[in-house]
Amino acid sequence: MAGVAFHYDVFFAIVIQTWAFVAFNKVMTAQYFLWYMSLMPFIAINNGIIQKHPWKGLMLYLCQVGFMAFWGFYAF
Repeated sequence: MAGVAFHYDVFFAIVIQTWAFVAFNKVMTAQYFLWYMSLMPFIAINNGIIQKHPWKGLMLYLCQVGFMAFWGFYAF
């Protein structure tokens, strides 16, 4: 469904589809964070975040790593 709704931005559609899969899944694993982190550069480049404000791209990445560490601390 995300592919139909966001056909003009394939990378965004992939992220939305991944988010929907993870949100409705009963189990949360660290693998999902890798899925998000692998897609984040495509979104940042495609939407012009990195070209306009490189520090925002860095902050997005650092926040993702921080959230992964926060989740991992309480998960383990």
